[in-house]
Amino acid sequence: MPDASESESEPVVEIASSVLGEMFAHARDALPNECCGLLVGTEARIERAERARNLKASPTRYEIDPADHFRSIRGARAEGLSVIGAYHSHPRTAPEPSPTDLIEASDSALLCVIVSPATGEALGEQVGGFRLVEDRFVRVALVVGDSRRPRTTRSIGGEPRSTA
Repeated sequence: MPDASESESEPVVEIASSVLGEMFAHARDALPNECCGLLVGTEARIERAERARNLKASPTRYEIDPADHFRSIRGARAEGLSVIGAYHSHPRTAPEPSPTDLIEASDSALLCVIVSPATGEALGEQVGGFRLVEDRFVRVALVVGDSRRPRTTRSIGGEPRSTA
């Protein structure tokens, strides 16, 4: 499996809890197949997740419909935002990049978010953020926050952080 290592200066991207909820809902709706979509926002914050059609319709592969991609680009530009990455699900495995994810990754500027829906009583929803650096994925910390509230956020799977 590709190395999704964490570095000492792990990059951080803020994400609203509602955006996480939408990605998990999409992953559950797409079962048993992988879902996929696009992430719209800024370099520092994911503002929304936009569902895309998975042209592969597979439990182990995805391909974002180019029409959905272009729609997201146009919508983001109209709001002064950008498509900053993509998300997809791993229906039966942890949210870690697979060898296929590494082979098919091509743009190091884009954020890659992988969600794993709850698929059993002992399992909970899980999410991982990554960027392609040279020939491997590097973990990106996704921090749940709401820019309309004070700048105290919580790290997914970690301790609370204050960004003030």
